[in-house]
Amino acid sequence: MNATLAEASVPACAGVNCQPPCAAVPVVDLPVITSINWRQWDAEADFQIAGQQVWLSDVGKRKLIELYERRKEDHLKHLVIGYSLPCARLLELEVRLLEKE
Repeated sequence: MNATLAEASVPACAGVNCQPPCAAVPVVDLPVITSINWRQWDAEADFQIAGQQVWLSDVGKRKLIELYERRKEDHLKHLVIGYSLPCARLLELEVRLLEKE
């Protein structure tokens, strides 16, 4: 399960059975995009420039993890079962449903 949650390419809530805004948006991407729109990043403190590369600083890494953890706790309604669950739980549910197919 942790491997599934850590995989950034897995669609949010692992599929098509949850309502927007998470459908077809990777778990990490939505909070990052939202945080950029809300101007929560500090270019000086959160990033390090190394030649032509830009890396997250330790402060930036902690901020990214915090955003991701908050995203996992967002409650979304599962379209099939009709329950409102945290996104992390919806991911687990989707993985178990896919195992049965």
